Amino acid sequence: YAFFRGEDGRPAGFLPLPNPRFCHPELSPSGEKLACFCGGDERRLSFYLAGADGRSFVRKASFCAESGVFWIDPHRFVFTLVDESKGLRSGNPERRHCSVALYDTIEEELTVLRQATATRDFACLGFDSASRKLYGVERSVKEEKDWSRESKITEQEIEIPIPAAG
Repeated sequence: YAFFRGEDGRPAGFLPLPNPRFCHPELSPSGEKLACFCGGDERRLSFYLAGADGRSFVRKASFCAESGVFWIDPHRFVFTLVDESKGLRSGNPERRHCSVALYDTIEEELTVLRQATATRDFACLGFDSASRKLYGVERSVKEEKDWSRESKITEQEIEIPIPAAG
C-alpha cells in the first residue's frame, strides 16, 4: 500500500499497489487525480480518480509506459507510451517502440503526440509549467536492424507541441 497524508500530517488515504517500493505517484494540481508509474517487468502507468469518500482512489485507466509522468494541467498528463503489441526492437531488451502520449482524464482519451516508427522512437523528458513547454527526446536509426547497435542510434532533444484541451 501507498499511504497519503493531508496537509496536517494525518493519514488522508491509501492506494493498494503491486510493489509500492518501485512506484512513483504524481498527484494532479487539484489533488483529486493520481497518475502512478510502477516499475518492474510490466512498467505500468495507472490513472486513479479520488473516490466519493475522498479517502481512496479508483483506477480508471492503465498503460504500458516508461519513465515518469508529467501533469500539464489539472486534467491532462503526458508520458512515454510503450507499444506492447510490437515487442522489442531487433531483439534488444533495452529498446521498445516508444511514443509520447497525452491522456485527457475528462474525455478519457489517449492522444499520441509523437508516434514511434520503424526507425524513430520518442520519450518524454519533462514539462516546464512556466513556459508551458513539453520536452522530449527523439531516438533514430537509418535502418530498422540498427536498433541492436548503440553506436548506430542518434538522439536529439525536441520540443513537443501540446494541443489545446477539449
